[in-house]
Amino acid sequence: IFIEKPVFTDFKYFDKYQKYQDKIFIGYNRIFYQNINMLKKLIKNEKNLEIVCNCPEKNTERILTNSSHIIAILIYLFSNLKITFREKNKKSIFVRLQSSKGHRVNIFYNINSINNFSINIFNKAINILMKPIEIIFLYNKLEKKKIGKKYFYNLKIDKKFNEFKLNKYKPGFLNQMSSFRDFCYGKKKNSISLSFSKKVMKLCNEINK
Repeated sequence: IFIEKPVFTDFKYFDKYQKYQDKIFIGYNRIFYQNINMLKKLIKNEKNLEIVCNCPEKNTERILTNSSHIIAILIYLFSNLKITFREKNKKSIFVRLQSSKGHRVNIFYNINSINNFSINIFNKAINILMKPIEIIFLYNKLEKKKIGKKYFYNLKIDKKFNEFKLNKYKPGFLNQMSSFRDFCYGKKKNSISLSFSKKVMKLCNEINK
């Protein structure tokens, strides 16, 4: 069975269906972006990563139904994440998380803000920006430019990958369907399972409580 994310908006409802774990595939299509899987390999051995995410939403309910995609990506990249700080008001939510390897994640949820969804990952060795999530920029150094009598420094793009240009279909769709087909034929273990989706929604519930 293929079920669109997030399945439930309350993580407590997942337990009842856990016995069907090996028969259910969840539609977190962004996990199947080639950019995301390239990124996972790229940061695998990096230490002391800082991650900054911006999630502009129409309302806080969308944190569960839409921004869960961002949480799914973060859990896919960094595994277990624990909230260390959270602040909420009527217009925004700020949350700080830490991974089991010590990477630090800061997420800004700004209601009705004029912005794109973005994820910025960096340390002293790398700087990676996804803005929007479908386009990834790899920066390798600062570039000095002179304007008038003053010098300014901008990040220089080393590589750029655009998920929209890979094929004519929705980003991640072909890889997702290929994985679902293999899952149906028993050729591949399902990584986007009920357990994964429960972990995503549990964190979303804690952020939006």
